[in-house]
Amino acid sequence: MCTDPVRYGQRGLSCDRCGAWTHNLCGGVDNDTYDSMTDTDFDWMCPICEINHFPDSFFSSSDDSSSDSSDTEEITNENQQPKTTCSKKVINGFTILNINFQSVMNKRAEWETILKEINPDFVMGTETWLDASIDNAEFLTEDYTAYRKDRPKDKHGGVIFVYKKAIPITRRHDLEHDDNEILWCQLDMEEKRSLLFCTVYKPKHDDAATIQAFNRGMESLNNKSKLKDIIVQGDFNQPNINWDSLSTITNHYASKETGEMLIQSFRVNGLEQLVREPTRQESVLDLVLTNNSAIIDRVEVLPGISDHDMVKTVLTVGIKRNRKPPRKVYLRHRADTEKLKQDMKEFQKEYFQDSISSSVQEK
Repeated sequence: MCTDPVRYGQRGLSCDRCGAWTHNLCGGVDNDTYDSMTDTDFDWMCPICEINHFPDSFFSSSDDSSSDSSDTEEITNENQQPKTTCSKKVINGFTILNINFQSVMNKRAEWETILKEINPDFVMGTETWLDASIDNAEFLTEDYTAYRKDRPKDKHGGVIFVYKKAIPITRRHDLEHDDNEILWCQLDMEEKRSLLFCTVYKPKHDDAATIQAFNRGMESLNNKSKLKDIIVQGDFNQPNINWDSLSTITNHYASKETGEMLIQSFRVNGLEQLVREPTRQESVLDLVLTNNSAIIDRVEVLPGISDHDMVKTVLTVGIKRNRKPPRKVYLRHRADTEKLKQDMKEFQKEYFQDSISSSVQEK
């Protein structure tokens, strides 16, 4: 089976059992069938899960096929753990994208493809280039809404936190300040720690003011008694940091003082930086930080829609999802065609006999 990743813009299907993405042709779905399934509510299983899902009788020889009395097989979306490496926690965990847009409005086609193909729960975006004249409905699909902090003085910059409408997100204005591009949001979950999301855009490598504003927000948060899990993502524009050694790179044009200030900020606030691959040219500019690495399942860098790559983060925590009710999908290759033909002949015979023997009033 193909192991290459499905990238946005490619035809792909997400397995309703294990959550893995598969190219449609690699999954046995031709392009015409794939296009006809677009925007439909259709359950699909990847070849691996389909094999594990079928009963042993499915693989019996043709001599034993008559013993199988079931003409249908019930396919459910129960998120049960299959016999593969997929884990239940990943299936239910939140998916977050960290995207540098450099204009949402100019990238709407790519943006809609990302929402459709990756289906993230949250998007923490920078350089949205939005203003008050643009409504969320102009660039969000019907399943999503957002909190924004647009740059007031010019069209560049701006941050956004996009989330699915079914998830109860609140904004934390008390942690924000007007003179920067930092956006705080919170998700409260029953019997779990609250999740705090901080989206940051630091536009310049020597921008100490944004780091100071972030520290003020963290200080206000740390003064609260209740513990929370924190996820910080965004474009920090600090190319002169070696994240393995947590030190600044010598002989680099970027500000050494600001680089050391950023490292110190993360240390003091107990945050671990998880992105190790470059996100723009050879630099790690788009970061993912947390105070609890146990809630992070994986972090991966994907092709972006600007000169930055985007970062996908999958959490080990989530909320209960509404499951689709089981439904029957008839498997044509297992149908008893002879019996179907006989049933149709009997129906035709009975129908015409009734028509001949019935009066006009009885019809």
